[in-house]
Amino acid sequence: MIETTTISSKGQVTIPASFRDKLGLSAGSKVAFIDGEDGNVYVMNASILSLKRLQDIFQKVADEKPFENEEQAMAFAIDTRKGRK
Repeated sequence: MIETTTISSKGQVTIPASFRDKLGLSAGSKVAFIDGEDGNVYVMNASILSLKRLQDIFQKVADEKPFENEEQAMAFAIDTRKGRK
């Protein structure tokens, strides 16, 4: 699907409703623009991008330091959030 929009004098664009729906965006949502290695620019819901990055971080930690139980994982998450790790 291709839709076009016009850039305002302030550099603003209206994201078409079909793409807002597809990206799960609503008023106040943050949008991430990604400069892809392939030369394309990608638009994502910034919240989803943050969660994907967090998943990648936790996967790396899990691979390096497997937890024996959920309590250890939760303690690590809390310490990490507080800047202790």
